Amino acid sequence: TTRSLRLDEVLCVCLRRILEVMALPAGVIHLIDRSGQYIELAAAEGVEPGKRATLLTLRVGEGCAGRAANTQQAAVNCQDADLPLGGNSHLAIPIRFKERLLGVLTLSLSQPLSEEDLKLLQDIAGQLAVAVENATLYATVQRHLDQLQRTQIQLFQAERLSALGRLTSGVAHE
Repeated sequence: TTRSLRLDEVLCVCLRRILEVMALPAGVIHLIDRSGQYIELAAAEGVEPGKRATLLTLRVGEGCAGRAANTQQAAVNCQDADLPLGGNSHLAIPIRFKERLLGVLTLSLSQPLSEEDLKLLQDIAGQLAVAVENATLYATVQRHLDQLQRTQIQLFQAERLSALGRLTSGVAHE
């Protein structure tokens, strides 16, 4: 488990645990961009650093992960030569929260998955969606709190200046 609510940390820890528990060699998590046309790399494990560049941004609908994002259905046993994860095939599972696509979990498979393992990974993707949503909401609340604190400081300073102005005006009249 992770005690952090920073999205990047949550995703890295979750991906590491998934690979560990399922004994898989590599995996990536992409999150959907604001336009909904691309998925962007958010976490990667087991991927050679020189090959990460090919994973940074993928178009929805293209490749294993892009197809899973487009159809919002798991893409099982994909043969995606453009995906540098190794393994015999790949599995891409959409990460959805309340019917809204948040991203895609793509895993390298060295052997076929059982139906039970596929179901488990789909359930994990559902929990991952909750973690992504919580971390995103937390970040939004933090931004609003920071903005509120800055506004309060500005208001306090303005009030002090106003009080100083009144005091100065009162002294000038006497």
